[in-house]
Amino acid sequence: MIILDQSTKISVIIPTYNREKLLYGAINSLKDQTYNNIEIIIVDDCSNDNTEQMVMEEKLKDHRIVYVKHNKNMGAPQARNTGISKSTGEFIAFLDSDDQWLPSKLEKQMKIFQKKKKVGVVYTGIINVSNNGIRNKTTPKFNGQILNELLIRNCVGTTSTVMIRKNLLVKTGGFDSNLPSCQDWDLWVRLAQISNFDFVDESLVVFNEHDGDRITTNIKSVLDGHIRFYEKYDYLIEKLEKKTYCLSQFNLAKIIIRTGIVDQNKLIIKKGRAFLRKSFKKDSFFVKSYILYFSTFVNLGILYKLYFITKKNTSSFTSVKSKREI
Repeated sequence: MIILDQSTKISVIIPTYNREKLLYGAINSLKDQTYNNIEIIIVDDCSNDNTEQMVMEEKLKDHRIVYVKHNKNMGAPQARNTGISKSTGEFIAFLDSDDQWLPSKLEKQMKIFQKKKKVGVVYTGIINVSNNGIRNKTTPKFNGQILNELLIRNCVGTTSTVMIRKNLLVKTGGFDSNLPSCQDWDLWVRLAQISNFDFVDESLVVFNEHDGDRITTNIKSVLDGHIRFYEKYDYLIEKLEKKTYCLSQFNLAKIIIRTGIVDQNKLIIKKGRAFLRKSFKKDSFFVKSYILYFSTFVNLGILYKLYFITKKNTSSFTSVKSKREI
């Protein structure tokens, strides 16, 4: 059996805001990691609960913990950027304060990095735990140069799955805190332009949903974030081959239309149709776009009921990522 070299330090960044009780689970999952050379950077985004006291008590038990507190609430992307600036490791991994890792997560990612020097990002699958305790696994599929796939959808998923070479992360400038949502997806696209991706073919992240984690809680930021993401990378999307371009427009339209259905907003649905028409113009035989387009003219009340019936029986990265930030 090959013994893994643990001389390389990994910086684990946990952004948190008013999640004192949930944070225990995240910290404990780090203590259970089989890869031990880590620093745990907890960035408190100006919590007003007992987060600081709890972390300081944990810090006395584990010298690897570093505590940083913002003097005002700045949001999860900026909290992660603060963690990056404070990190001393050669690799960076992110863990949301209400998620947990399985014990071998870091070790299995590091094995790939040590074997494949040209890989800049390694991600894993997730175990999505719904509010009622139902577990669904998602497994990774794409490696190598995955830029085109990322321009279609966020095929990497949540920040809690990834580990990144720090020099590449610094080169990209970190998370774009000006985006109201899709900040993780945006970073993956920038990293994919300068590096190869790989994955551990296992679900090693437990991703928890809660009562407050609903797309309806932040409709505007979800919608604006996706549209601004596509506007930001329109110059790359326009260069895609025909079928890939149509898939990209179809997926954006699907997200917008779904948001409109949940919000019972016909104007949002109308905005989604505009992106479907863009796919028509590119490829008049792209059937999926026609089906979705004409389905939007069904009575909105019926669409609303159908959406939630479907949602109860399916799980995807798209639905998972409608969760929350911090």
